[in-house]
Amino acid sequence: KELHLLYPDVYSDLRLLRFLRKDKERDIISSAERYRSFLKWREENNADGIRAMVESNHCISSFTPPDDRLQTVAKYFPMKFDYVVGSSTESGDKSGKEGCVQPAILYVGSFDTLGISERIMSSQSSISLNDFLDYWVYLYESIHFHL
Repeated sequence: KELHLLYPDVYSDLRLLRFLRKDKERDIISSAERYRSFLKWREENNADGIRAMVESNHCISSFTPPDDRLQTVAKYFPMKFDYVVGSSTESGDKSGKEGCVQPAILYVGSFDTLGISERIMSSQSSISLNDFLDYWVYLYESIHFHL
C-alpha cells in the first residue's frame, strides 16, 4: 500500500517529528520506537480501514457511521456534525474545492457510560469492547479528517 500517499498526515516525517517534539529528552530512538508502535497499533486496529469509512461518508448532513456495529455504539455516545455545503472558498478555505467543507458545529450529546458498560459486559450483548474502540477511532478519524 502507498499509505504515505493516502494519508500523509499520518505516514510522514511530520508525524514522526511530532513524536520527537513530544519527547521531553528529545531522544530520537525513543521517538522512532513510539512512532513505530503507533503505526503498528493503527494496523492492528484497522484504523486506516476506519479512516476510509470516514472519507467515504464525510459529506452527509448527519454523523452516522456506515457500519451497523458503530451505529449501535453511537446510540450510547451520540455525536453530530453540521456541515456547510457549497464552495469551500465561501468558508475561508483556500483549496477552492466544491462540496462538503469543515464541520461548522460539533454537538456532544448525553453519553450513557453506564449503559454501554453494561452492554459490553453482558454475555448476551451484540456490542463488544472492540466495537466500542472502533467507534472511538471513527470519531477521532472523523474529527481529524476535517482539521
